[in-house]
Amino acid sequence: MVERRIRASIVTVLLASSLVTVGGGPASAACAHPERTLGEIIDSGDTGSTYSDTLFVGRVRQLRRARDGMVPARFRVRAVAAGHAADRVTVWGADPDDNMSMSEEVVFRDGGRYVVQGHKLRSGGFTTSACTHTRRISRERMRELLRRIRHA
Repeated sequence: MVERRIRASIVTVLLASSLVTVGGGPASAACAHPERTLGEIIDSGDTGSTYSDTLFVGRVRQLRRARDGMVPARFRVRAVAAGHAADRVTVWGADPDDNMSMSEEVVFRDGGRYVVQGHKLRSGGFTTSACTHTRRISRERMRELLRRIRHA
């Protein structure tokens, strides 16, 4: 039941984000550009989105077993640039083994560093999609973003 609501939330994000088709990224066939650049979000502390209203930098500490095509990834949050997130949060991503997953869903990797723009659920977890600024990042990029967030 909870998984269906989470999947429905992700579909809502995708539908809201896919009004314009643009080129360039892996999810470009169905995504519009995010409303603000990553730098603008960090500088203002606001995503500019009424749906994906939180942006943080963190690392996946645990991937749990997939349910209904979704994988709950447990994150350690290093810094929050917009919105609110606890030190440890769950972000729902796509199951890489599920052939029914949509291309706009994010697949998280254990130990991976990410910038995550997401929608906070009532449960305290988050949903996200590749149509947001959610991306896997390098160690160097993480350090750069942490410095920028802390000095914003």
